[in-house]
Amino acid sequence: MDVAIVSSPGQGVYARFVQALLVSPELTSARFEQFEPRSLKEDSLAHQDVVLAVGVQSAQAALKLTSKPVLAVMLSEASYQELLLSFPHARLAAVVLDQPIARQIALFKALWPGKSVLGVLLGRHGSALHMAMQREAEKKGLSLKFGFLHGTQGSVPVLEALMDGSDAILAPADPDAFNAQNARVILLTTYRAGVPVLSFSASAVEAGALAAVFSTPENIAQQVAGWLAQQKSTGISLPSERAPKYFDVLFNRQVARSLKQDIPDTEVVLQRIRAVCP
Repeated sequence: MDVAIVSSPGQGVYARFVQALLVSPELTSARFEQFEPRSLKEDSLAHQDVVLAVGVQSAQAALKLTSKPVLAVMLSEASYQELLLSFPHARLAAVVLDQPIARQIALFKALWPGKSVLGVLLGRHGSALHMAMQREAEKKGLSLKFGFLHGTQGSVPVLEALMDGSDAILAPADPDAFNAQNARVILLTTYRAGVPVLSFSASAVEAGALAAVFSTPENIAQQVAGWLAQQKSTGISLPSERAPKYFDVLFNRQVARSLKQDIPDTEVVLQRIRAVCP
C-alpha cells in the first residue's frame, strides 16, 4: 500500500506525528512518501492509495489536487468542519485533537469524585457544544454552569459569575472562549479566586491551568497506524470515528499546591477516566 504523507517541514508536533508513524511496528508493508504542501503537485499523488494530511494547510493542498481518500490529522474539529464545507465532494475523514465531551467530564470526576458542579466557559458560537455537554452531564449526575464570552471584552464579569458556586472551570477547545488573546486573563482571574481550570492542551497547563486531558502526536500516530494496518490498496475505508482514541493527562503541580488541591498520581487519574470513558 502506497501512502503519501503531506506535512510542513520543521521539528514541531507535525514532525513528531510523522516520526512516530514511520517507526510503527504495525506498518511494515506500507510504503511511505513524504511531501511538503507548498511543493505538492497533482502527479505527486497519482500513484498513492491514500493521503495523510498533517495539519490544515497540508489538507487544503492535498484536497485541491486529488480525488484520492484523504485522512486529515493534527487539526481541530472546527478546522475539519471548515474543510468539509470547502471541499464537499472530497473523500475526506479526520482524526481530530478535540477530546470527547465524556472524557473531559471524566477528568473532573477523576480529580474530585465528591464534587458535582463544573463551570464551563464557551464562546458566542458554543450553543451546540453547550447542549451536548448538558446531555452528557445529566448522564453522569453532574451539574453544569455555563459562561459565554463575547470577545475579549467583559471576560472578568463572566468569569466571576461562572466561578460563583463552581468547583472548577472547564475551558474546552472553543477558540472563541479560550485563545491567545484572553487565556492570560482567564488563568489569572481564576487563580486569584482559587478556582482550578481544566483545559485541553499541555500548553494551557504550562501557562497555569491545573490539568488537561489531551492527545499527543504520538497518540494520534498510534491510532492512524492501527487504522492503516487494516487497509488494503484495493480498497481504502476511511474511518468514521474522528475522536482521538488514545490520550494522556498533564497536571501543573505548582498550581495544585498553590490552590491546595490534592492531585492523585497520573496513572490513577488515567485509570479512573478509562474506567468510565475508554
